[in-house]
Amino acid sequence: MTTRDTEKRRHWGPSQWRYTGQMLLVLWGVLALLTSCGRSTVQAPPRLPKGTYISTKYHFRVSYPQGWVANTAPNPSPLIPLTVLITKSSTRQVAGSLVSTFTVAVFGLTNKDLAASAQNLPTDKTKHKVTISGMTAYADAPIRQAVPGTALTEAHLAYYLVYAGYEYQISTDAVSDDQADTALRDMLASFTILR
Repeated sequence: MTTRDTEKRRHWGPSQWRYTGQMLLVLWGVLALLTSCGRSTVQAPPRLPKGTYISTKYHFRVSYPQGWVANTAPNPSPLIPLTVLITKSSTRQVAGSLVSTFTVAVFGLTNKDLAASAQNLPTDKTKHKVTISGMTAYADAPIRQAVPGTALTEAHLAYYLVYAGYEYQISTDAVSDDQADTALRDMLASFTILR
Protein backbone atom coordinates (compact mmCIF):
# COMPACT_ATOMS: atom_id res chain seq x y z
CA MET A 1 0.00 0.00 0.00
CA THR A 2 1.36 3.41 -0.91
CA THR A 3 1.54 6.37 1.40
CA ARG A 4 -1.15 8.05 -0.65
CA ASP A 5 -3.61 5.10 -0.14
CA THR A 6 -2.92 5.19 3.59
CA GLU A 7 -3.66 8.89 3.71
CA LYS A 8 -6.98 8.35 1.95
CA ARG A 9 -7.93 5.64 4.37
CA ARG A 10 -7.05 7.82 7.35
CA HIS A 11 -9.05 10.68 5.86
CA TRP A 12 -12.25 8.55 5.77
CA GLY A 13 -12.25 7.25 9.28
CA PRO A 14 -15.39 6.35 11.34
CA SER A 15 -16.23 9.93 12.26
CA GLN A 16 -16.12 11.02 8.61
CA TRP A 17 -18.40 8.15 7.55
CA ARG A 18 -20.84 9.05 10.32
CA TYR A 19 -20.79 12.69 9.20
CA THR A 20 -21.31 11.65 5.57
CA GLY A 21 -24.19 9.37 6.57
CA GLN A 22 -25.83 12.20 8.49
CA MET A 23 -25.44 14.52 5.49
CA LEU A 24 -26.99 11.92 3.20
CA LEU A 25 -29.95 11.59 5.58
CA VAL A 26 -30.40 15.36 5.60
CA LEU A 27 -30.17 15.46 1.79
CA TRP A 28 -32.75 12.66 1.49
CA GLY A 29 -35.06 14.57 3.82
CA VAL A 30 -34.68 17.80 1.83
CA LEU A 31 -35.22 15.90 -1.42
CA ALA A 32 -38.38 14.25 -0.05
CA LEU A 33 -39.65 17.61 1.14
CA LEU A 34 -39.00 19.25 -2.22
CA THR A 35 -40.65 16.47 -4.22
CA SER A 36 -43.78 16.64 -2.09
CA CYS A 37 -44.15 20.43 -2.43
CA GLY A 38 -46.03 20.25 -5.73
CA ARG A 39 -48.40 17.55 -4.58
CA SER A 40 -51.90 18.25 -3.35
CA THR A 41 -52.98 16.74 -0.10
CA VAL A 42 -56.63 17.46 -0.89
CA GLN A 43 -58.54 14.24 -1.34
CA ALA A 44 -60.60 13.71 -4.47
CA PRO A 45 -64.31 14.33 -3.94
CA PRO A 46 -66.39 11.22 -3.39
CA ARG A 47 -67.93 9.71 -6.50
CA LEU A 48 -71.53 10.77 -6.77
CA PRO A 49 -74.06 7.96 -6.98
CA LYS A 50 -76.43 7.42 -9.83
CA GLY A 51 -79.87 8.60 -8.92
CA THR A 52 -83.54 8.91 -9.75
CA TYR A 53 -85.64 11.98 -9.09
CA ILE A 54 -89.28 11.03 -8.43
CA SER A 55 -92.26 13.35 -7.98
CA THR A 56 -95.43 11.43 -7.22
CA LYS A 57 -97.26 14.74 -6.80
CA TYR A 58 -96.39 15.79 -10.37
CA HIS A 59 -96.44 12.26 -11.84
CA PHE A 60 -92.91 11.76 -13.19
CA ARG A 61 -89.49 10.31 -12.60
CA VAL A 62 -86.14 10.76 -14.31
CA SER A 63 -82.89 8.88 -13.78
CA TYR A 64 -79.48 10.48 -13.98
CA PRO A 65 -75.99 9.02 -14.26
CA GLN A 66 -73.08 9.06 -11.88
CA GLY A 67 -71.48 12.49 -11.68
CA TRP A 68 -74.77 14.40 -11.95
CA VAL A 69 -76.76 16.02 -9.14
CA ALA A 70 -80.51 16.82 -8.94
CA ASN A 71 -81.80 19.97 -7.23
CA THR A 72 -85.12 21.78 -7.20
CA ALA A 73 -85.30 25.47 -7.94
CA PRO A 74 -86.35 27.59 -4.95
CA ASN A 75 -89.55 29.63 -4.72
CA PRO A 76 -92.03 27.71 -6.83
CA SER A 77 -95.02 29.65 -8.12
CA PRO A 78 -98.62 28.57 -8.80
CA LEU A 79 -97.86 28.69 -12.53
CA ILE A 80 -94.61 26.70 -12.24
CA PRO A 81 -94.93 24.65 -9.05
CA LEU A 82 -91.78 22.58 -9.65
CA THR A 83 -88.50 22.99 -11.51
CA VAL A 84 -85.89 20.23 -11.28
CA LEU A 85 -82.33 20.94 -12.42
CA ILE A 86 -79.96 18.03 -12.93
CA THR A 87 -76.44 19.33 -13.47
CA LYS A 88 -73.14 17.76 -14.25
CA SER A 89 -70.68 17.99 -11.39
CA SER A 90 -66.96 17.96 -12.16
CA THR A 91 -63.75 18.48 -10.21
CA ARG A 92 -62.48 20.79 -12.97
CA GLN A 93 -65.48 23.09 -12.71
CA VAL A 94 -65.35 26.12 -10.48
CA ALA A 95 -68.13 28.19 -8.98
CA GLY A 96 -69.93 30.11 -11.69
CA SER A 97 -68.59 27.98 -14.53
CA LEU A 98 -70.87 26.74 -17.28
CA VAL A 99 -72.31 23.29 -16.74
CA SER A 100 -74.49 21.01 -18.81
CA THR A 101 -78.04 20.79 -17.48
CA PHE A 102 -81.17 18.67 -17.78
CA THR A 103 -84.24 20.64 -16.64
CA VAL A 104 -87.85 19.65 -16.00
CA ALA A 105 -90.22 22.57 -15.43
CA VAL A 106 -93.78 21.61 -14.49
CA PHE A 107 -96.44 24.13 -15.56
CA GLY A 108 -99.91 23.98 -14.01
CA LEU A 109 -102.57 24.29 -16.72
CA THR A 110 -105.16 25.94 -14.50
CA ASN A 111 -103.98 29.24 -16.03
CA LYS A 112 -106.02 29.84 -19.20
CA ASP A 113 -103.08 31.25 -21.20
CA LEU A 114 -100.87 28.28 -20.35
CA ALA A 115 -103.75 25.90 -21.10
CA ALA A 116 -104.30 27.55 -24.51
CA SER A 117 -100.58 27.34 -25.30
CA ALA A 118 -100.52 23.64 -24.41
CA GLN A 119 -103.62 23.01 -26.49
CA ASN A 120 -101.93 24.63 -29.52
CA LEU A 121 -98.85 22.38 -29.40
CA PRO A 122 -100.18 19.93 -32.06
CA THR A 123 -100.71 22.75 -34.59
CA ASP A 124 -97.56 24.76 -33.81
CA LYS A 125 -95.50 24.64 -37.04
CA THR A 126 -92.30 25.51 -35.19
CA LYS A 127 -92.41 22.19 -33.31
CA HIS A 128 -92.24 18.56 -34.42
CA LYS A 129 -93.67 15.39 -32.85
CA VAL A 130 -91.52 13.14 -30.71
CA THR A 131 -92.30 10.34 -28.28
CA ILE A 132 -91.46 10.69 -24.60
CA SER A 133 -92.55 8.10 -22.04
CA GLY A 134 -94.61 6.38 -24.75
CA MET A 135 -96.65 9.54 -25.30
CA THR A 136 -96.78 12.16 -28.05
CA ALA A 137 -94.72 15.20 -27.16
CA TYR A 138 -93.37 18.11 -29.17
CA ALA A 139 -89.87 19.49 -29.65
CA ASP A 140 -88.37 22.75 -30.83
CA ALA A 141 -85.60 22.76 -33.42
CA PRO A 142 -82.18 22.47 -31.74
CA ILE A 143 -80.35 25.71 -31.03
CA ARG A 144 -76.55 25.82 -31.01
CA GLN A 145 -74.93 29.08 -30.05
CA ALA A 146 -71.56 30.44 -28.99
CA VAL A 147 -71.12 31.18 -25.31
CA PRO A 148 -70.11 34.88 -25.14
CA GLY A 149 -66.58 35.50 -23.94
CA THR A 150 -65.48 31.87 -24.38
CA ALA A 151 -64.50 29.42 -27.11
CA LEU A 152 -67.41 27.18 -26.01
CA THR A 153 -70.75 26.47 -27.61
CA GLU A 154 -74.01 25.40 -26.03
CA ALA A 155 -76.62 23.16 -27.62
CA HIS A 156 -80.19 23.68 -26.35
CA LEU A 157 -83.13 21.33 -26.96
CA ALA A 158 -86.65 21.84 -25.60
CA TYR A 159 -89.51 19.35 -25.35
CA TYR A 160 -93.17 19.76 -24.33
CA LEU A 161 -95.39 17.01 -22.94
CA VAL A 162 -98.94 17.46 -21.60
CA TYR A 163 -100.45 15.07 -19.05
CA ALA A 164 -103.04 15.24 -16.24
CA GLY A 165 -103.41 19.03 -16.16
CA TYR A 166 -99.66 19.73 -16.37
CA GLU A 167 -97.27 20.67 -19.14
CA TYR A 168 -93.77 19.28 -18.69
CA GLN A 169 -91.19 21.45 -20.36
CA ILE A 170 -88.01 19.41 -20.55
CA SER A 171 -84.83 21.02 -21.78
CA THR A 172 -81.25 19.93 -22.25
CA ASP A 173 -78.30 22.29 -22.39
CA ALA A 174 -75.00 20.73 -23.41
CA VAL A 175 -71.82 22.77 -23.02
CA SER A 176 -69.30 21.75 -25.71
CA ASP A 177 -66.41 20.79 -23.40
CA ASP A 178 -68.57 18.74 -20.99
CA GLN A 179 -69.00 15.59 -23.14
CA ALA A 180 -72.56 15.43 -21.79
CA ASP A 181 -74.55 14.57 -24.94
CA THR A 182 -74.93 10.86 -24.16
CA ALA A 183 -75.91 11.48 -20.53
CA LEU A 184 -78.52 14.08 -21.57
CA ARG A 185 -80.02 11.71 -24.17
CA ASP A 186 -80.14 8.92 -21.57
CA MET A 187 -81.91 11.18 -19.06
CA LEU A 188 -84.49 12.18 -21.67
CA ALA A 189 -85.05 8.50 -22.52
CA SER A 190 -85.50 7.73 -18.80
CA PHE A 191 -88.14 10.44 -18.25
CA THR A 192 -91.31 8.56 -17.32
CA ILE A 193 -94.83 9.75 -16.62
CA LEU A 194 -96.22 7.91 -13.59
CA ARG A 195 -99.79 6.96 -14.52
